[in-house]
Order: sequence, then C-alpha cells, then structure tokens
Amino acid sequence: MATNLTQRFTHEDNCDYIINTVFENIRKKLKINLKYDEIFFNAFNTISSSVFKAECSKNNLDHINHIVINELLKYIFKNIIKFNIEDITQTDIVKRTNEFFLERKHQDNLQDNPPDNPQRDNPQQYNQPDNLQQSNLPDNLQQLRQNFKTESVVDLGHNKIDIKKTIIHLEEYSSTILIDKIIDIKLLSIDIPNCDYIITESCNEFIFVENFSDNGKELYSEPYHIKIIPGNYTSEQLMLSLEDSINSVSSNNYNCRTNIINNKTCILNNDGNFDIMDCSLLSTLGFNGTTILKSQNQYISDNPIKLVKKRFITLTIYINESDIIFKERVYLDHKNDTYTHKVLNLQHKFNKSVYINDIIIDLDGYNCRNYDYSVELELSQYVI
Repeated sequence: MATNLTQRFTHEDNCDYIINTVFENIRKKLKINLKYDEIFFNAFNTISSSVFKAECSKNNLDHINHIVINELLKYIFKNIIKFNIEDITQTDIVKRTNEFFLERKHQDNLQDNPPDNPQRDNPQQYNQPDNLQQSNLPDNLQQLRQNFKTESVVDLGHNKIDIKKTIIHLEEYSSTILIDKIIDIKLLSIDIPNCDYIITESCNEFIFVENFSDNGKELYSEPYHIKIIPGNYTSEQLMLSLEDSINSVSSNNYNCRTNIINNKTCILNNDGNFDIMDCSLLSTLGFNGTTILKSQNQYISDNPIKLVKKRFITLTIYINESDIIFKERVYLDHKNDTYTHKVLNLQHKFNKSVYINDIIIDLDGYNCRNYDYSVELELSQYVI
C-alpha cells in the first residue's frame, strides 16, 4: 500500500494538481503570477518530500496533498521576495503580501474552502528549503523515463534539486525523443560537413521558349526545362554543360560562353529568337531577376557568373513538428576541407515544463551529400 501511495503521490497528474492549486491561490490573494522556475521547484520538492515522509503512514492522498499545499503556500507568503514574479516590482510584492496577512491575521488556513485538516503530531516537522534534508522517497521514484544518459544534477547553493541535464546528439533531420518535464533546451554546437556543391538541386534549372513565325504569325514553342547535374563547376565547365543540355532538347544550335574579360554569361541561338523564363539557374549565370529576356537571339548577363558555395545556412530547430525553438545563422568554414564546427551555446527557456515528442532539424536546404552531421543539444528535465 505504501508503494502504491508513493506512486500516486509522485504521479505527474497529482504534482500538477498541487502546483496549479498553489499558483491559483497566489494569483487570487496577491494578484501576481509566480514564475515556473528552479526556485519554485526547489521549494516544492523539499516541502512535498518532507510532508510525504511525515504523513505517508496515514495512507491518505487527499490529506497529504492538503498539507503540502498549505505548507508550500505558507512558505511562499513568508518568503515571497525570494521568488521570481511575472512583471511586478519588489515594492508591490511586499505591499500586497502585507495587505493579505493583515486581512487574514485571525485565520490559519490559506485556502478558500480547504478539506478538514487532520490533527498532526508536530506542526513543525516539515522541512523547508532553508533547512533542507535529504528526501527519503525511493530512488526509483526519483527518476522519470531514461531515454538518454544523465550528465549532471543542478546544485543551487547547498540544496540539490532533481533537475537532470541530458546531452543528445542529433544526426537525423527528424528524431523521435519522447521525453517530458523539459524546462529548457540549450543548443551547444553543430558540426556540418563542407561537402555541398556550387550547383545544387535548388539552383540548377534552366527554362527557355523558342520563337518562330507561321505565315507572319508569331508563335512560341512549349517551354523547355533542363537541369544541370549538381556538382562543382568552373565557368567553362558550366557553360559546356549548359550548351550541351540546351542543344540536346532543341533542333536549333546554341552557344554558351563567358566573356574572358568581365566573366559575364552569353547565350546565343544561331537559328532564331528565344525567351529565357524565370528559373533557379539565372542568378548563378549572372542575370538579374528584373531583366526582361524576351524575343532576342542573344542574351548577356547583367553581372559576372557567380560560382561560389553557400556562405551560411539558417539553422532552424523545431519541437513537436511546428514549434520553433532556435533559428540561427551559421557561417560555413570553407577553408576547412572537412567539417565546420560551431560552438553556439544558445538557450531556450519554457514558461512551463513541456513534453517533447520529436525534434526536427532544418539546414536551410543544405545537402550533406550523405556525410554525417551532428547537432548537440542539452535538455534540462525536472524530476519529482
């Protein structure tokens, strides 16, 4: 029966009931909102463990919950200045607390309609954070689901509270995590292989339409779509590949080259006029997006051909499919022939603990070409 009571007392639903009741009482009495942080967890963990140790022999969950709520409320009211409050000055905190105690000075119970308070042998037997003793709850009930290795336990002054730091390395674009009670996540570092190409799948398409006349009427062919094979090209290699690809789908004869002086692209149709449509290769070839490319037999780019690898990516990390927790620009170290290693040390704190089902990594279209990459995260998880 004791084990069953312990399981019921430490169950997530019961802990949430106690915490929500305490927060609601504070909100009603002082018109303030406590922050859901480590300072509160310290008080909650210490008082609840002490009350359970003293009262578990009565085998009454409602009785234990009632005492925990009252003891925690009393401690918070007496030490309200130690707690973090949402958007309120310390002067207002002291003023509102004093007003509340003046109003309730003849009442011992802080709840509006509490259950009967059973007689206790010693009202001073419950530990508070300033007089912390080690909890006697069984070790196996101090742990939540162990998905990953625990790296450390946070030590606040002389009090240890059960907040576990877990290091994980993500090497997939989507990873199922299934871990709860997370209060913050740190993005420690990222390792990305320097292996993506100059011409990638996102900038390799060229589209054109040929013009011809039929009895004086201007007609157009269907659009021709060609794709350059992704890879690292010199300007000469890219021009040769583009020319071969165009001539493979058209009966006309085309020449593609770059000017040896200004390095601008020239595309020539020796047999008629053609239009170049908006497509992903244009920027690489040096064409501006605003240039009209219609009804000419030759086009020269506005700018030099641009054959450079991506300088940076925007790393975006989602949890639970759609919630963005990090969005950070990461510059790639192309001087290094192997990997870009970046130490980031960014932190995302949650207003309340969350359950994480999955983590999704978005590398902004960067293709690792089947090489491994790694994102290192640290998850902080509190354990009741």
